[in-house]
Amino acid sequence: MPSVLVAVANDSEEIEFNAAVDVLARGGCKVTVACPGHDRNVKLSRGVHVVADMTLEQASEMQFDMIACPGGMPGAKYLGNDAFLATMLRTQHTEGKWVAAICASPAVVLAPNGILDDVDKCTCYDAPAFREVIAKKLSPERVVVSNKVRGRNLG
Repeated sequence: MPSVLVAVANDSEEIEFNAAVDVLARGGCKVTVACPGHDRNVKLSRGVHVVADMTLEQASEMQFDMIACPGGMPGAKYLGNDAFLATMLRTQHTEGKWVAAICASPAVVLAPNGILDDVDKCTCYDAPAFREVIAKKLSPERVVVSNKVRGRNLG
């Protein structure tokens, strides 16, 4: 059974988080939800409360087949600034394992942590600030796959 870490932070986008967890679990993956900090209680962007399985610090001691990051601001920024997640993403990338990022996360989580340095193209939510970050690599495709799955947004 493939193992997937879904990172989540306060103000992450509900539908991107919930859809990722739901689709992966229904697809037969063992999904672990982890958040920054020490409080596992997370309030998503529209006020929905979830309890993470563990913190990103705890998850950093584990191996996953894929790490997924939902978007939503400033949730994606919180994820991008987490040292444990950054280290896990870099290790995942170096080992050729899967990384998935939705909406703002390609520009706000992956790019600042060097995960997009060696990719030819990627996509993200169509906002000027995000497009600017990945300008030379920006693709009009809704989804780009190359052991890094990135999506502009849901739908």
